[in-house]
Amino acid sequence: MIDRSGSMEHQRSLVVAKRELLNSVDELGEECEYAVVFYDTKAVFADEASLKPATREHQSRLRVKLDSIEPDGGTDHKVALLAAFRLKPEVVFFLTDADAMTDLDADELRAAAGPVRVHAVEFGVGPAIVSSAPLKRLAVSTGGLYRYLDVTTFR
Repeated sequence: MIDRSGSMEHQRSLVVAKRELLNSVDELGEECEYAVVFYDTKAVFADEASLKPATREHQSRLRVKLDSIEPDGGTDHKVALLAAFRLKPEVVFFLTDADAMTDLDADELRAAAGPVRVHAVEFGVGPAIVSSAPLKRLAVSTGGLYRYLDVTTFR
């Protein structure tokens, strides 16, 4: 899942997120399945709203879709995560600047996640002391990992 809201334009956060997505997908074997969700106030699947095998065909379609994704609009983390949870994946990789996640959101999402692990990467400005406690709590409470990236270090 990649946040594509307007705030992800800062310091090329969306560009970096798309690059990391492609690197990750390229390493998947064809026995793996994945789906990519971009979101602002609504969730948009890069392909269909289902898990797809990591074939070259699906990876090629993803690359075409990525070229059309630009930062825009507001943010609704809940609508996007709930859409991802409905696919019943083992894990969700969640890339966001987390600017609108509340403690209540994190609690509701944890309850909705079920057995899904959420690995979260937060894009922030400056040192990690400004990181989102709700996002970190969501990741850790689902058995996932949390990582903070300072966007001022992006090239």
